[in-house]
Order: sequence, then structure tokens, then C-alpha cells
Amino acid sequence: SSTYAQDSIVLSGKVRNSITKAPISYAHLFFNKTKCGTYSDSDGSFEISCEEPSSELFVSHVGYTAKSMFFTKDTSEDNVTIFLDPFTNAHDEKVLSVMREKNRKQTMRLYERECYFF
Repeated sequence: SSTYAQDSIVLSGKVRNSITKAPISYAHLFFNKTKCGTYSDSDGSFEISCEEPSSELFVSHVGYTAKSMFFTKDTSEDNVTIFLDPFTNAHDEKVLSVMREKNRKQTMRLYERECYFF
């Protein structure tokens, strides 16, 4: 067992999908305004400790809505389960398409002109 400063926060547990309850691998966990952070492992397990004065934990992962949680100083908790909600906002999806110019020479001239101005 390790000894931590009086104001430290020590947490361990799992990050899971709020709908399927499946573990979320490689979620990012960090305490706000500190250098304390970690990632969950391949089965969603994590352990994080911080001696800096912050109690707000942020948890995020691509494809999920980020979450913040508050813990009191001098906290030591095992088996914390953090549920992240899958991100389902279809309006934020971007579709990229490429249009070909019929006249490649004209395109090259426009490109050359732009290059000379920089």
C-alpha cells in the first residue's frame, strides 16, 4: 500500500458503455487543471491518483460524450464504474466529396497563381 499526501485522490475501476455495459478500452481520464491523467486498459480498467488540488475528473473517448465527475479531496475509492454515453448526433457527421475539374490545365494555372501569392 502506498502513502499519498493528505489532499490526494486515488481512484480505480472501469469505464463502460452506458447502453451495452461493455468495457471501453483506452478512454482518457484526467483531473482538470493538473498534469494527472491516464488511459483505461484494453478491458476498460483504470487507476489514477493525483496530489494536485483538483477534484474534477474528466473522462472521454472518441465516439462517446465526455463526462466530468467530482470527487472530494482525500478520497480513495476502488471499483468505481464510469459510464459514457455513445455519441449519436448525426448532424455533426461530415461527408467529404471530391469534384474533378474537367479542364486540368485550367486547374493547374489556378494552383500556380495561388502558389506565387504566398
